[in-house]
Amino acid sequence: MNVLAADIISIFEYVEAENRFLLPYDQAGRLLVHKVVLELEAHTGPKQLLEFKKDFYFTEDSINDPIMNSPNRVSKDEKSFVEREKIKCSAGVVLRVESEIVGAMFVHFRQPHIFTDQEKEIIKTLAANVALAIKNRRRFETLKAGSREILTTLDLDKLLGLIVKRAATITGGDVGSIRLVEGTASDELVARARFPDYISVDEYFKCIKFGVGQVGQVALNKTARIIKDTNDEPNYKPYFYGLRSTLYVPMLAGDGKLLGILASGSRSVSKFDERDQMMLEALADQAVIAIQNAQNQKQLAASEAMATLGDIAGNLLHRINNDVGAIRVNSKRLEVQLKDENKTTAREIIELSEQILDEVSILTKSIPEKQDGINVIKALEVAIKKVRFGKNIQIFCDLPESLPSVKGGEKQIQDIFVNLLHNARDAMPLGGNLSVSVEIMESDGKTWVKVCVTDDGTGIPEEVLDKIFLRYYSTKGSGHGFGLWWNKNYIERLGGMIEVQSSFNKGTSVSLCFPPWES
Repeated sequence: MNVLAADIISIFEYVEAENRFLLPYDQAGRLLVHKVVLELEAHTGPKQLLEFKKDFYFTEDSINDPIMNSPNRVSKDEKSFVEREKIKCSAGVVLRVESEIVGAMFVHFRQPHIFTDQEKEIIKTLAANVALAIKNRRRFETLKAGSREILTTLDLDKLLGLIVKRAATITGGDVGSIRLVEGTASDELVARARFPDYISVDEYFKCIKFGVGQVGQVALNKTARIIKDTNDEPNYKPYFYGLRSTLYVPMLAGDGKLLGILASGSRSVSKFDERDQMMLEALADQAVIAIQNAQNQKQLAASEAMATLGDIAGNLLHRINNDVGAIRVNSKRLEVQLKDENKTTAREIIELSEQILDEVSILTKSIPEKQDGINVIKALEVAIKKVRFGKNIQIFCDLPESLPSVKGGEKQIQDIFVNLLHNARDAMPLGGNLSVSVEIMESDGKTWVKVCVTDDGTGIPEEVLDKIFLRYYSTKGSGHGFGLWWNKNYIERLGGMIEVQSSFNKGTSVSLCFPPWES
């Protein structure tokens, strides 16, 4: 204002989405009359300016100008702003940030004034800075306003919906989306929520591997990316239809592990800049904390439910085991005493009883145990002693002397190892080599205890490899399809991972990664 030697500068903030000005407006300079204006009827300049959507320079008498002093104002008895302040000349500038209108600014003089080209450039620069300040303040207010709701929401689906809506809002995008890292190898980005949720998307790109497309590259590099024009990106994978610019930000946990990708998209070219990236990164930091809280709450609730279910199921299975066991014993006695025509019925009852007892034995393994620090080496040694290996199978063990304890239930960890050893043995009917190894592994900034069970048996055909973790699926004719399904679910509940690599007629290797026990 000092540079221009203006008397008064007025700034009217405008909310384009709601088509309204925020009052009272801001003023700076030497006012003759101090008055709080709560309506625009007495000074319609801002409304008229935004109606034309262009800048005006009034070099003559502002009092007689229809924009600065509209004859259509509601109260003609009350003096307008230019009348009260005796304004002679004014400049009116629309405040814009890219295509969004955020307000109007007026520069007023009480003396006749001719605006030079240099002064017009100064006014435009001032207006640009004011508009940017308004936009940035709104962004931070929006981010701050949503922080509490995001950080206190524990329902994961509702939380993800809040996050994507906020992502679009604070960056001025048309859409928002969030992808979480999933998959057995934690190498897939799965779209879990979008805003607006009614917009159609390409379901083919709902799941994207690390390194595939721009979003996959962001995941791989763990670095944010602004795409100015999607038409210039040959590797762009369009989840939303019709977007021309996108902003991707990785969601990184405190240990550097990638949790997912937060994105905002626009139908306009070059919509996003570094300021939008900064805002979305701040939201991503909040999202990581909130998502981890929600996931921990969900896991805790599941653990409590499983523990309660375990108590009930344990008692029930114990009763079933006793009652059916008694039926089997009595049926065997009857089989000896009955005549030939009735022996078949007794035999069917015995076989059914044995089948039920077999199922009970399997279900008993799934009852949650109290989690503690488990010595993997001892658990493996117990498991190896439980499995009967033929003389034609050579066992090789590479077990270090010192290892951190792992998280889990003692009996259930042993049962997992027994199941894997059984599978390896059964895959080598003609004999072969079985190796068991344990090592400490670092991945994604975390320490893991990795157990590998490897055989050189028949292997698993490639066409069924993706089915082996399905419940009831078994490659054995007499199998229940329970072992690997249960192993995977149990290990993942502990926060661990399981991976199977196999080549048909060459062998199979199963790797288990356990998180260390934290007492």
